[in-house]
Amino acid sequence: MKKTLEGLMLAGLGAFILTKEKAEKFVDELEKKGKATKIEHPDIVKTILEKGTEVRKEIEKIVEKTVMNIHKKLNVPTREDLEILSRRIATLEKKLKK
Repeated sequence: MKKTLEGLMLAGLGAFILTKEKAEKFVDELEKKGKATKIEHPDIVKTILEKGTEVRKEIEKIVEKTVMNIHKKLNVPTREDLEILSRRIATLEKKLKK
């Protein structure tokens, strides 16, 4: 549960910093408050976007791992399992037609 909550918090943070427009608005606000300069602006936006990409990748890993764990716990067949069954059924149908 703790991991899920961490994932949700990261998702919120990632959603905030992933868009260039939001990053630029954020840096504009920093400039207005005197915490950044126009010269630093492009570098700060680039850094924010890079961190956003890192956070997004981390979120994807967390979500993928969580889904896989749920899948295992529920014992839901995978796509591969279904494809194997489909091939076996097709083979049996061919044998029955002979």
